[in-house]
Amino acid sequence: MPNERRLKGYAVILVTFLLGVATGGGVAFASLQRHYAHLFRDRPDMLERRRFGALARRLDLDDQQRPKIQSIMEKYADDRRRLVREMFAQCGDKVRAAQDTLDKDVAAQLRPDQVPRYQALAKERRDRVGFGRE
Repeated sequence: MPNERRLKGYAVILVTFLLGVATGGGVAFASLQRHYAHLFRDRPDMLERRRFGALARRLDLDDQQRPKIQSIMEKYADDRRRLVREMFAQCGDKVRAAQDTLDKDVAAQLRPDQVPRYQALAKERRDRVGFGRE
């Protein structure tokens, strides 16, 4: 009996430790992803440099190819960024419409004093997720 209790105690400690490791890893991963998303959104040129660097490494570009290909990528960078923004904006239309319907149905069930708070929460969610109005 004492050994069984001791084993259960060790198992509880081990499971608690493993859950802590998993939670810490998840939080660190999410934090880094958010940081990188802000970094690249605020500095689109950094993304272009990284894209070119990866291409140059994977294709093993020589010194004569690098400036030529880099200038080609720079030539199309603004247009590509604009098209990607448009694509994401259009793809989000259905998600926004579905969320608007959900928000209206939820708001219809709330008391009048709760509606402004729910609207504020919905706006925070849209801003955080990236589906806010432009």
